[in-house]
Amino acid sequence: MLFGVGLGLGWLVGNPELGERFSDLYQVAEAVLSEDAPSWPPSARATARPDAGPPADAGPPGDAAPAEDQPPRPLLPTDLPDRPGYRARAGEHEGLVYLEAVLGDASFDDPLPLVVLLHGRGGSADLPGGPFLDLSHPVRVIAPQAPDPLGDGWQWLPVRVGSGLVDRLSATLFDTASRLARFLRSLDLPMDGRPIVTGFSQGGLLTLSLALHHDDVVGAALPLAAWLPPPLEPTYRRDDLYFPRIRSLHGTADTIIPPEPTVELFARLQDLGFDVDLATFEGVEHRMSPEMDALFHEWLDEAVCAAVGDEEGLFAAQVRAAELQGLAPPARDAGPPRLPDGALLPLPDGALPDGALLDGALPDGAAPDAGAR
Repeated sequence: MLFGVGLGLGWLVGNPELGERFSDLYQVAEAVLSEDAPSWPPSARATARPDAGPPADAGPPGDAAPAEDQPPRPLLPTDLPDRPGYRARAGEHEGLVYLEAVLGDASFDDPLPLVVLLHGRGGSADLPGGPFLDLSHPVRVIAPQAPDPLGDGWQWLPVRVGSGLVDRLSATLFDTASRLARFLRSLDLPMDGRPIVTGFSQGGLLTLSLALHHDDVVGAALPLAAWLPPPLEPTYRRDDLYFPRIRSLHGTADTIIPPEPTVELFARLQDLGFDVDLATFEGVEHRMSPEMDALFHEWLDEAVCAAVGDEEGLFAAQVRAAELQGLAPPARDAGPPRLPDGALLPLPDGALPDGALLDGALPDGAAPDAGAR
């Protein structure tokens, strides 16, 4: 079934006959905002080694605020690597602090594919490692940190658990995605192509929201263990806009964000003509397994090769990704169009530039309408 995007924020609450129909979605929304599983990638508290993968049994972030007599915690790690092939620094832009890492034989001044890494609820900005290493081309990774503290970490969506939460989740999610879109549009860094956006859990929700509602700042999207609430789901795909490839990973045993609504969401997006792919992993809970990391690495490498126009590397990554999924090798083609330096594809006469009317907070009492952009 399709869910309208241009519905008021009171949509679910004002239609009691829909309560039973969306009861499962309420539970999903509540779980998303009360998750107690570790974030991915690991926070700087868990590891200081950029080549380390996520800890398998990291403890959940706490919800207690730091004591008033304790010194303020640092916003970002201070012991950052600076060596050939891996260098990092901290920055601040549009009110958000972030870590910036250059991976590979390149410098901070080189135009590089930009990967935006969004942490989950209760996590923090961290140095990229594991599947972000050994890509076909050097990359720049930006890891912004959520602005609101939560226990020992940070959160993007300051929404609490409660009945009828879907409308509140949609409003805050859309507003936060709009803020991140402004952050990316005004980020003055040399880059190849549009940003590649990825995130886990709460960061994955933001990744999906950016890909579908702020497509002008996304060249490829890799949401992990993520979902999108019905009021933010598009009901059709506009042909005059360029929408990025969306590649998602989800564990079948995830009880924090159950996979079934995500599977249904991706089926509807595919029916509408969006370029989406969802890989599920049997028995995996709300985390990234080694098998998921391996496929994520190939999908990320595919996006990086597309950003720099490397058709040979792109096809090789597609072949490796197909092998990991047990699929037949893909047919050889040129892959997605390259958009150098964040340029937009030409639009038909009279068409609105993508994102033109979505660069702001959600108006009171209304949800975004993808058809009114």
